[in-house]
Amino acid sequence: MSRKATREALQAFRRWRALAEAEATHLETTFGLIADDRINKWRYRSAD
Repeated sequence: MSRKATREALQAFRRWRALAEAEATHLETTFGLIADDRINKWRYRSAD
């Protein structure tokens, strides 16, 4: 594998990893907010 091909493969991997990390963060945030919302509803319901 030439140096250019190695560099291109590494750049492609870094781009893919950055996208995967961004997607994971988005999913964690989304599911975290859903979980917080459900926990809060349960807390208020159980306080009655």
